[in-house]
Amino acid sequence: MRFSSGLMAVLIASHTAPGLAATFTNPGFETGDFSGWTLFTNPGGLLGSEAFPGTLGDPVFPRPPKPATPAVLSFDVDGDGSASFAAAFDAGKEALGAGPGGGGLFQAFTTGAGTLALALDIATWVPLFTNGDAGSVRLLVNGTELDAHHFGEVNTGFPGATGGAIVRNTLAGTIALSAGVHELRIAVERPYTNSTDTPLQYVDDLSAQFSPVPLPAAGWLIGAALLGLAPRLRRHAGATGESGNQT
Repeated sequence: MRFSSGLMAVLIASHTAPGLAATFTNPGFETGDFSGWTLFTNPGGLLGSEAFPGTLGDPVFPRPPKPATPAVLSFDVDGDGSASFAAAFDAGKEALGAGPGGGGLFQAFTTGAGTLALALDIATWVPLFTNGDAGSVRLLVNGTELDAHHFGEVNTGFPGATGGAIVRNTLAGTIALSAGVHELRIAVERPYTNSTDTPLQYVDDLSAQFSPVPLPAAGWLIGAALLGLAPRLRRHAGATGESGNQT
């Protein structure tokens, strides 16, 4: 018995499960605020500080102005020479002690079953003095850390230089997800107290790529193929019977 190539294709076909792609609200902070995100602080942590007007006229300590945080501000996070809206934090602690300090932001999202790949641009700006710990940023989904970066010490070159320093990086990772509601969390942490000289941390340009799970051909596909094949089987059986009756 010979099968048509079309029927064979149906019998051995695989299909992709209907996948609900991951959609995030305000992933690049284009709204100019935290719409779609929820801010949180760790125990004893701080996400920001009050604005500081700066002391640029001071010949010894020419501190630049420092904006109030947390806020969405214009900043060149990815280093392409063009500033855009980004989430800005002055992560720290109310007092020295145990714990990571800071906090971050999160939002819920829904997907089908599949693999989610995420990327996030991050940066730190140290205003004037060399800082021993410019903080950390972690990217998490459902409590699983996909990637993290600790900026560590940032040397500004002061007093030989007074322009401060910017350090940039990108977080990226993948995770397998079941269908349902999930949580994306961006943790911005620094285990020290804040001051007019402490660094700011920036996050921007969250990007996502979702790959639905490929599933084997479903039983109903095979059943449908066999139903489509039934008339040909009957015709084949009939033809065989007629040829068998010939003398």
